[in-house]
Amino acid sequence: METNYGELLARKMLLGRTMGMQRLLTLAFLEFLLPVARMMGVAMAAFLALMALGLRLRQTLIVPAGELGQPQPDVLKLRQAAEDEVIADFLRNEFYHPDFDEVRKEFADIVLQPNLEDDRENARRRQLLFRKRGGLWRELPRDTTWWQVVIRPSALGRMRVFPRADWRRYSQRGFSLPIFADHIATGLGRAPSDPFLSSLSVLQQQLSKGGDCGTVLLIGIDEDKPLTILEGNHRMVATALMAAPQLQNFRFFCGFSPRMSHCCWYQSSVVNLLHYAGNLVRDFSQFRHSDFAKLVPRKRLAASASLASPAERALHLSGTGLQMIQGELEVDGKGKDSPL
Repeated sequence: METNYGELLARKMLLGRTMGMQRLLTLAFLEFLLPVARMMGVAMAAFLALMALGLRLRQTLIVPAGELGQPQPDVLKLRQAAEDEVIADFLRNEFYHPDFDEVRKEFADIVLQPNLEDDRENARRRQLLFRKRGGLWRELPRDTTWWQVVIRPSALGRMRVFPRADWRRYSQRGFSLPIFADHIATGLGRAPSDPFLSSLSVLQQQLSKGGDCGTVLLIGIDEDKPLTILEGNHRMVATALMAAPQLQNFRFFCGFSPRMSHCCWYQSSVVNLLHYAGNLVRDFSQFRHSDFAKLVPRKRLAASASLASPAERALHLSGTGLQMIQGELEVDGKGKDSPL
């Protein structure tokens, strides 16, 4: 029994020594590991701090989405315009026409100096415009809303010329404004004495001098779809002939409607043209101003244009030279009440 107690005591002593050695090793390992852990903690904290600083710098240096670097729209709405304002500008552009010879002096004041707050004036200007353009205006959808817009040169590629009379000679490849301008430039090289072409050339020179180039009317479904020039064909084609079109000199109104594809001026489908023909039958007084009456250019007008100087023909085409001088009419500085 004594021997057994001695062995047990020896084993306990050996076990105690072994456990002591293990504890010592563990403590030594922990003493080594603790500084390393501290260093790793400091390194991680420094890394996180650098990441936070980097994100902050990125927010201050990188342009936020939607502020800069985003392409600007080529048709930008400025404000919604009343129909009376658009009609006033349209009538002013048309007032040079011989159809207004009999009433020009009587109504020159309300046409050239319109008061848009006067309902009676607005009604009279509508009546005057409809003498010549009633058939055109009635084809626009009833829900058309008018906006003053900014047109950038990149939008010219989706503009279409309003095709009538002499314009049809250059519509073999479609009604795109750039294509028309190319055809006109080619025609000027081949037949520079052509009255229609030479007038556009003179008009281009006039517009390139800057200044107020008047109002152009456009129609479309929305600002992202193709646009048709309702008023201002000559000025827009003359501008498209320039190396750097000066669109900032124009005032643009655009009529938008989701139903604009039902208008024959925007989309010349058989159904739309039949609708237009039906309206002409109901108001036959508009026939001589209609697109049907202008399928072939009138010889009398062409002959008279050929006798006029290029500057006079350009003035007639642009319709922008009519103005009031001390309450009386003047045309392009040629003298009061001079014939148009």
